[in-house]
Amino acid sequence: MTPEEKLGKLIRQRREEKGWMLQELCDKVGMNYVHISYIEKGIRVPSEEAIKKIAEVLARDKKDEEELRTQLLFLLAQIKAPKEIRNKLKLKQQEDSHFPISMPSEFIRQLRQDLKDNDIVLLEKHGISRDMIRQVFVGQAALSRADVIKIAKILNKDVTDYLVKAQYIPDELRELLDNKTLLMQLFRSLKQIPPESMDKTIKAIEAILNAVLASNMKGSSGRDSKTS
Repeated sequence: MTPEEKLGKLIRQRREEKGWMLQELCDKVGMNYVHISYIEKGIRVPSEEAIKKIAEVLARDKKDEEELRTQLLFLLAQIKAPKEIRNKLKLKQQEDSHFPISMPSEFIRQLRQDLKDNDIVLLEKHGISRDMIRQVFVGQAALSRADVIKIAKILNKDVTDYLVKAQYIPDELRELLDNKTLLMQLFRSLKQIPPESMDKTIKAIEAILNAVLASNMKGSSGRDSKTS
């Protein structure tokens, strides 16, 4: 289900919970019937101002109004996040037990470039066969997330870079992606940047991710020092 569909479904569920027909909601928020109908179907996207009005009339009380408004704005932020950024980061999660039948071409090119003949022996010692690598190169097999990490470490390459090119979510991003408050702030910030300033947007994203990575590394070193 897309963010548009989730947003529309949430509005429809709250309207039906009130026992209202669609026209009643239109009258209360001062919006066109067709427009609201398309929003509920996930075809159109409401403005922030419309979301505030909808949350106000559909909420059970003041506290619920704030929570509903936050939910709707979070979904709106997901919808309006620049598509170029999502494509740039390649944050498509894949579970180890459900990986695709082939690897992304960008990952294959990088692995071909990095892999030397003597590295094959090292990979085989760690359970990744020569035949498996050959099948990956011709698009007939895929590596699990664990294997991608293993290969990056064996080749002394950046693990995060390998995971992104393989379209797996890097460890450093999992906590960030699960944190709705941080994501909400991130998407709101992105909306302030005009579309023509995409380079600035990408740099802003990279700065945030680098900060998350640095924070995680600092936390890990702190734990290591305590352990030692």
